[in-house]
Amino acid sequence: MSLEEIFALKEGRDILSGVYGFCKEEDASLSKFLEAVTQAQSIAIWNKLCPAISDAVSAILGKNSPDAEELLGALTAGAKCVKAALALSTFKPAIIKAALLDLSRFLGDFDNEIVDSFPLRNLISSICEACIVASEAGSEHYLPSTITFLLRESLRADDKEGFLKRLLAVRNVFEALDFSRADQVFIKDLLLRCFVHPNYLKCADARKFLAELIAMSNGFLCDTVCQVVKVQIASGSVMLASQYGSILYKAWKDNLGKSPEFSRRLQDNIQHYVQECAHAENAKRFKGLKQLLKSFHDVNRSDQFNTMLVEIYDPIIWRSLRCANATVRSQAAVLFLDVFPLQKISPHPEESDRLLQKQFDMLTSLLKDDDQRVRAIAITGVFHILREYWDMLPSATIQNLLKYIFDTLAFDVSSANVRYAVVMGLKDLLQQPLSHKALKGLLPIIRNYIHDRSERVRVAFVQLLNMVRFPSFDLHFFLIRSSLYAFHFRLRISRTFFSMIL
Repeated sequence: MSLEEIFALKEGRDILSGVYGFCKEEDASLSKFLEAVTQAQSIAIWNKLCPAISDAVSAILGKNSPDAEELLGALTAGAKCVKAALALSTFKPAIIKAALLDLSRFLGDFDNEIVDSFPLRNLISSICEACIVASEAGSEHYLPSTITFLLRESLRADDKEGFLKRLLAVRNVFEALDFSRADQVFIKDLLLRCFVHPNYLKCADARKFLAELIAMSNGFLCDTVCQVVKVQIASGSVMLASQYGSILYKAWKDNLGKSPEFSRRLQDNIQHYVQECAHAENAKRFKGLKQLLKSFHDVNRSDQFNTMLVEIYDPIIWRSLRCANATVRSQAAVLFLDVFPLQKISPHPEESDRLLQKQFDMLTSLLKDDDQRVRAIAITGVFHILREYWDMLPSATIQNLLKYIFDTLAFDVSSANVRYAVVMGLKDLLQQPLSHKALKGLLPIIRNYIHDRSERVRVAFVQLLNMVRFPSFDLHFFLIRSSLYAFHFRLRISRTFFSMIL
């Protein structure tokens, strides 16, 4: 039968069956036929098709029809007719949108899924997506069912059809969703699954989308997402924690000033991460939380961002650094050295100066800590701070820190880790050219590290010697000469000892 004969039939179901059979062989002629009909003919056609589509949807969803395959064929034909009609620029009666609304009922009902219904659902979804992108009137009615379908399919392990990309194409309409409604709880659960699915975490555009989701509906998902993130990073995965950190930072940055309530809610959750990191009960949890927070530390800091960091850390960090538990002090020291310097823009300069001085005093206090782990962490952190901020720190502060390290900690016989931290910290500080003048007179102090009883310290010291021998490091040659002499003397003793044994 030709299309003219098919659409001349009286019953809408017969028309849909005829179109389904016709489109199996040739699909392009349908658009040409609908484009050629007059407005009166088009209205007559849709007056037959719409009730047939509605009846087929009701029969499938109500499971009151024994012939599900035939109904699926009818709905497929109806969807193709709707798609062809909506593509026409000449005539778009509202009755076509009514048929699309009926089709979206089938798309969104996943409690009555039928075998082999995916191609039809995919076709209906593509039609709805086109209307949503084009901002067609009434598209908000089938928005939830379309988003639900795209979310479900994008969360499959093998997204061959590119559903994630299709979902991102309609991301702007998510603001229209009301997550507090009972009928959209399923969408909320799917969105939470997105925060743990590799398809989303591995894609840069998808991570931006997740950052937008956190801020939607004035942060309705914020607290729940932060709880999900906390559970996920318990594995200690550096990459996973870094991805979550970038998502949370982007959510905070993009909404700064737009939604004070959301910013405060997210800030409270970040503060909770800081508290948990300082008091983490195992190394994996500490490692994951530290990496997440690093996304907030290693950024260009604006005045507002500096103020936010002070508000987050000030109630926690000072108390944790003085905790009786040495593990808590060591973990808090890592956080403090990562976030240094804490700066608060204040109309009173003396207030900012007091905060900086408090941090300088804390650096000295950490260097003098009773626990060797804290001292080693403090040495590494202090050298890194000197490397980054040498030209901005007071010269008296620099001299005091270096004097205590070289006079006391460099000869800490109680811990090889402390001495190793001194050498490794110096390798870091040597990257700062402004420090070379001060180090000329200090480096020879540790020349005897060449025969330290710890092999790890000796190896690190030889690596340090290898650095300072290059012309780019204009340092006093006495360090190399005296160290090599000590090494030669040690080697000569060893040879004498072995000759005596043999």
